[in-house]
Amino acid sequence: MLNFGCRLNQADGALIYGRLAEIGFEPSDEKNSEKKDLFVINTCTVTSSASQKGRQAARRARKNNPFAKIAVTGCDVEVNKDFWLKEKSVDIVIPGRRKDLIAEFVSRDDFSCEDRADEALFREEAGALFPFRGRAFVKIQEGCDCFCAFCIVPYARGKPRSRAGDEILDEIKKLVSAGRKEVVLTGVNICLYRDGKITISKLVENILSIGGDFRLRLSSTELHPEMNPIISIMRKNKRLCRFIHVPLQHGHDDILKKMKRPHLTSDFAKFAEEALTIDGLHLGTDIICGLPGETDGIFEESASFIKKIGFANIHIFRYSPRRGTEAVNFAGRPHSSTVKKRMKILDEIKKTAREKFLLPQIGKEASFIGEKQAGNNSLIGWSDNYIKTLLQSHQTKINALADIRFTEKISGDMLRAEDAAR
Repeated sequence: MLNFGCRLNQADGALIYGRLAEIGFEPSDEKNSEKKDLFVINTCTVTSSASQKGRQAARRARKNNPFAKIAVTGCDVEVNKDFWLKEKSVDIVIPGRRKDLIAEFVSRDDFSCEDRADEALFREEAGALFPFRGRAFVKIQEGCDCFCAFCIVPYARGKPRSRAGDEILDEIKKLVSAGRKEVVLTGVNICLYRDGKITISKLVENILSIGGDFRLRLSSTELHPEMNPIISIMRKNKRLCRFIHVPLQHGHDDILKKMKRPHLTSDFAKFAEEALTIDGLHLGTDIICGLPGETDGIFEESASFIKKIGFANIHIFRYSPRRGTEAVNFAGRPHSSTVKKRMKILDEIKKTAREKFLLPQIGKEASFIGEKQAGNNSLIGWSDNYIKTLLQSHQTKINALADIRFTEKISGDMLRAEDAAR
C-alpha cells in the first residue's frame, strides 16, 4: 500500500491494513520487489501536486505490478471520482468515505455501495496495523465545516464527526499492549472531537489514565477553546508530548479574512503566548505564500508577525489553486517570481526560528524514542518536543522510551543527547 498526505491518511492506511489482514492479505511495503496480488493507493487531494502524485503512483504501480489488482481510494477519489473511474491503470475505485468497505470491494466483483452518512458519532470496527511504522496514528475525528476559501478538504472529508470514545480507548490499549511507545491522535480538526460530554481534553485525560509505558502526541489542531485545557494537561503530565501544531496560514488579518480563517493574528498571538509558557514546547505552524491579494506591504507585515511568535518549525506552502474552492476565482495573484522571493524570505525566518528553539534546549531533559541504529551505542530518534536526536547510550534500545539530556547541536536540526541519569 502507498499512502499520500496527512497523518489522518496514515491512520486510515493502518485501518486498511487491518481490514485486509482479516481476509487473508499480508502487508507489503511498496519498496518490496516481491510479487503483489493487491496494490492499494490512498490518495491526497489537498493540492494539485498531491493529486498528480496519486495518479503517477497508480500508473507506476500498474507498470511494476502488471498482474496485480490496483485499488485506489482516499480524498482525491472523493473529489475527482470521474477521473478515477476512467483511469485504465486502476481496477477498483473505492470512494474516499467508504474505505471501511475495502474488504468487500477487493473480494467481490462490481461491488458498489451508498455514501457513508455523516453521522455525528462513528465507529471503525477494525483494528489498525502499523507494519512499517514505529508510531501509531489513531483516527479520532473526521471532517470539517470551516470551508476556508483555499481549502478542498471539507469537500473531500465531509462534515465534522467523531469516533466513539470507547473504541478509541480499546484500540490504544491494544497498541500499548503490543509494544507501541507513541500514540498520535489524528483527525481533520481534532479540537472538534465530541462523544457526548467527552471533548478532546477529556479524551486525552482518559487516554493518559491507561496504564503502560507510552507517550501521547496530538497531530495538527486549530485554535479552539479546548486548547486551553489541553495546555494545562500538557503542563502537568509529561506523557503528553510538548508538541502543538496550529496552522496560522498567514500573518496579516486582511488575508486571514479573505481566507475565511476562524481566527485573526491577535487571537493567534494570545494563544501562542500562553502555550509557550510550557518550557521546551515545540510550536509548529503552516504558512501559505502567494494567495491572491498578498501585496508587498501585506507580505512584509505578515513576515514581521511570524518572526515574533516563537515557532519551532514552520511549514511553508506556495498557494496552489484548487478547482471547487472560492479562492480559485480571487483576483490579484502575485507573480510566480515574486512568490519565489517571498518563499526564500520565509525560509530564512524558518531557519532562524528553528535555531532559536533548538539552542536553549541544550542542557535540558526530554523523553526520547529511538527509531534506528547510528553506529555502536548510538540511536537516532525523536524527543517528545519533536527534536531529531542522536542519543549515545549503552542502555537504550530501539522503540524504547528513555529520559535524555541534550548536550550539543550537531548539524542542521539535530541535537546530541545522553542518558539523563548520567
